This record gives sequence, C-alpha cells and structure tokens, in this order.
Amino acid sequence: MQHIDYSFISKSKSLYTQAQLQNWLNEQQFTHFLTIRPPVQEYTDDLIKARESLHHITTTFEKYLCGRHWNKKPVHFVGFIEYGKTHMCHYHLNLWAQKYTTEEIQKAVDLTKKWCGLPSNSMYLEDVDHTPEKVNSYIVKEVLTDNYGHYDTARFICSNELFDKNCFMHER
Repeated sequence: MQHIDYSFISKSKSLYTQAQLQNWLNEQQFTHFLTIRPPVQEYTDDLIKARESLHHITTTFEKYLCGRHWNKKPVHFVGFIEYGKTHMCHYHLNLWAQKYTTEEIQKAVDLTKKWCGLPSNSMYLEDVDHTPEKVNSYIVKEVLTDNYGHYDTARFICSNELFDKNCFMHER
C-alpha cells in the first residue's frame, strides 16, 4: 500500500507552492470541474487502488463522451486525489473539453454513473467558465510540500499519465 507520509510537511512552503500551482491551473483555461466519489465498496486510502478506481471510471466516461475511438482524442484533465473526512479518496478533475457542451458532458456523466453502478450523487459536474480561481484554489488546498518545496505528486493526476500503458500502474 502506498499511503501519504505527513511527516515531511512544511506549512509555509505548502502555501507558496499552492499559490504557484493555482496560478498554473488558472492559465490552463479548463472548461469544467468534475468531482467523483467512488462507490462505498471501492473506498480506499491506498493511492494505487484509488488510481485504478479512477482509471476505470474515467475510461467509461471518455468512451461515452468521445465515442468509439476515445483513446485517439481523449478529453484531457488535471486532477487531484483528495482524502475526505473519512480518510477515503475521492477525486477532483479539471477538464479541458472545449469542443463539448455542458449538456453533452453531463449526459456522459449520467451514462457513466449508470454503467458503473454509481449512486446518483457520485459524480458532480460544474461549468468553470466564470469561477476558475475558486475551483482551482479548492483543488490545490490538499497539495503538501516539504522544506525544499517538493510537493506530493502521488495525489496529482494528469489524463496522459492515467491512460499511458507505460505508466507504473499498468505494469502489474
């Protein structure tokens, strides 16, 4: 199991790194914010299992949104795994989906929930055209750093990494 080690945290460096990361996210011009809570039977505090669960859900989502050959032109996202109050993982994704309407994305979300057997409140889509700073500050609040400014990349996820067959999670 790969768990977060909280012994290396520096609050002052974390605030600086969070501000830098938030500025970078604001520059990316993401169009939608998607929160995903996995089903109760898939709750975990293990980051590897959390990434596998996210991979399954986002693959289904991409298939419904982009169609049959979704892997050739997937919707790109940057996301974070967050530990909730129960210390179980859930996910926040910033989507860059300019060629899709909010209605099309919401339809893919609804189909994904149905296909994956997820509860109705397990995925929440928000249009971020008007409030990207608020959304991005919410996402980066969980980013932790050490005294040298190195931040915890285990919780930071990009779509390229999640769907890359050469990635560490596919080597099993």
